[in-house]
Amino acid sequence: MENLGLGRSRTMATQPVAVVLPLHQETLDRQGTIALASLRHHLPTTPRYLVAPDTLRPTFDVADFRRIDLDPSWFVSRDSYNRLMLTPDFYRLFADFEHVLIYQLDCVLFRSDLMSWCERGYSYLGAPWLSRRRISRKLYPKAVGNGGLSLRRVQDCLTVLAQRDCAVWPRSQAAWRHFLRYKHARRLLRFASNLRSSTGMEGGVAACFHWAEDMFWGYYAPQLWAEFRLPKPLEAVDFAIEHGASEMVAFNGGRLPFGAHAWALHDPEFWQEHFPESVSTAVWSTLDAKSD
Repeated sequence: MENLGLGRSRTMATQPVAVVLPLHQETLDRQGTIALASLRHHLPTTPRYLVAPDTLRPTFDVADFRRIDLDPSWFVSRDSYNRLMLTPDFYRLFADFEHVLIYQLDCVLFRSDLMSWCERGYSYLGAPWLSRRRISRKLYPKAVGNGGLSLRRVQDCLTVLAQRDCAVWPRSQAAWRHFLRYKHARRLLRFASNLRSSTGMEGGVAACFHWAEDMFWGYYAPQLWAEFRLPKPLEAVDFAIEHGASEMVAFNGGRLPFGAHAWALHDPEFWQEHFPESVSTAVWSTLDAKSD
């Protein structure tokens, strides 16, 4: 197990959820301004934590966040961030909470019903990954899901990361579709072998898994622990959307999701039409202030 160097002991969860914002930048762009404005509007009383390199000095207001400083090496690359999100000590930082909502600065929220999602008891929840049907060419949700805006049950994450026995027989329909592909089947076999041989060694899952951390939670975690609960991909559309905004909102009966991830990268025109007035006002007032 990699150690974050903070020495915090585990306690029993006493609060339902905390928002965790990983930060590696000192300045705030328009996307980040929108992310913070919508977070403060929709979840004004939810405890908020900033996880950042101990050398980082943000130039924007983060007074309403409790700060957790980590070694800068965790933030130097996508690979180091992926390792952080697969490290048990990271989740032990939030042992007082039953869930953490990972909220990156390319997210935006449209609803305030976070508690209703916590009460469903899922281990992990994120914007579903999509596939395109061969005949109709329409998009459909195939598996759960992206980690940029994701709800994670802390104790379930810790339980999975303590495992060293990985089943190589898929345990869900989504896993069957994923691991039937030769490339992914080979990765699963290699990961299972490396994990078994890592017993007693430092690093555990983080040292054996070399791909995006949300791929681990969406496909591999149930292979390590059969009780790791993921929602049906179609249900997850109501929680978050990343790709295919208009089609996924239509899938959801025209209802906007709890939030969106990477909205400016994939479907900016669609999402901006649905920004609540409070968020739009906050954004434009911030931008006007910067131009004065």
